[in-house]
Amino acid sequence: MQLLVAVLCLVSFVNGGVLINEVNTEVPGASVNNAQYIELYNTDSEDVVLNNYSIALVGSNEKIYKVFYLDDYTIKGNGYLVLGHDGVKNVMLVFKDDGAVIRVQVNAIVLYYGRKIWLRQTASSALMVDAIVHDNGGRNDVGLLALLTPQQNAVHEDSDFLQSDDESMSRCGGTTQAANYQFTLAVSTPGEVNDCTTGVTGRPRIAPVEAQGPTDIIINEVEADNPKQDEQEFIELKNLGAMEKSLDQYTLVLYAGNRATPSAYNVIPLTGQTIGANGYFVIGSSQVPNADMNFAQAKNNLQNQIAGVALYYGKETPFNIGMPVTKINMVDAIAYTTRSSTLKGYKGQKLQNFMNLFVPGQTLIFEDPAHTKENESMSRCFFTDSFRSNSYQLLAATPGKLNACGYPPKSIDKVIIGG
Repeated sequence: MQLLVAVLCLVSFVNGGVLINEVNTEVPGASVNNAQYIELYNTDSEDVVLNNYSIALVGSNEKIYKVFYLDDYTIKGNGYLVLGHDGVKNVMLVFKDDGAVIRVQVNAIVLYYGRKIWLRQTASSALMVDAIVHDNGGRNDVGLLALLTPQQNAVHEDSDFLQSDDESMSRCGGTTQAANYQFTLAVSTPGEVNDCTTGVTGRPRIAPVEAQGPTDIIINEVEADNPKQDEQEFIELKNLGAMEKSLDQYTLVLYAGNRATPSAYNVIPLTGQTIGANGYFVIGSSQVPNADMNFAQAKNNLQNQIAGVALYYGKETPFNIGMPVTKINMVDAIAYTTRSSTLKGYKGQKLQNFMNLFVPGQTLIFEDPAHTKENESMSRCFFTDSFRSNSYQLLAATPGKLNACGYPPKSIDKVIIGG
């Protein structure tokens, strides 16, 4: 991983870029979650004494329900400190409880420095060094996210993501403070280098999808569910190139993933269309601003259950409604749902079959209609890799415009702590 050096500033300056690096809350098939852990990483080459550091576990009510004081512990330069159950590899601070310590549903883990914290205290971002908001069901707690990791989705730990290995939420995208989007699912490696790969995570059940054609045109934003009549659904493509490009060879295929055999329910050829240099191309209803091409129907064009949008390049493969999923000539894809009820069956065989066929190694994106009061979309932020589900965030819909990512949450190159 590429690492940035962080400097924490006290009365005297101390090198201490300590971050939350890996979290495991669930063990596949286990009746009791007694192999949980939190791993910290020191981005600096110098040892850091963790006096005045503490970790708070925060529930969906924004109250702290567990505190770990790290006084008297030291984390080696470019080293790790693992807090976890007895038996976790390389554990240094052992949980006293035998059962689950970290909540798996809508939870936050916050690293503080120089702040007294206690049970049932309301969490705050004041004197926060790092944080991760996570959930095991794809839910997003708007209040908790806004408080600790604004403008981001929670990290979803799917215990069925790997078939034979235990997975963890592993930092693989950089060393930015409070950056959920830099965590991805990978093989569990407490106290060791995270098992990261490019664009996908760990060792998925089967080989990840590789783009079967040019990768300069990508799916950039999808709006599959909006208030009332679903009259403003859209798909937005982005041209990463510096020249205008013909879309003659491109086709969008919409898949229904909740069928016994996932299959296409709509095919949209882009013949005769062009996309500007570094520009956008929007397919939407007539009420969508900046739409370059309209859906055939005025509303309800994108399914709300388990579904997928795929972009293909080339005409060698015939595309038709009812066709099964094919990865031949596929250059990008996104799998999603807008119904929380489908998340209850997230571990079901039907969904797993669809994910393995469509975007193996990735996770289902939940477009939560309650995430914001405004019309929201699944917006690509910070990464342009094809098939990368953790590059999408739920943000205000911006068809034909720059996505509302705002910023990567600020780097902790300097965090002023104390006076």
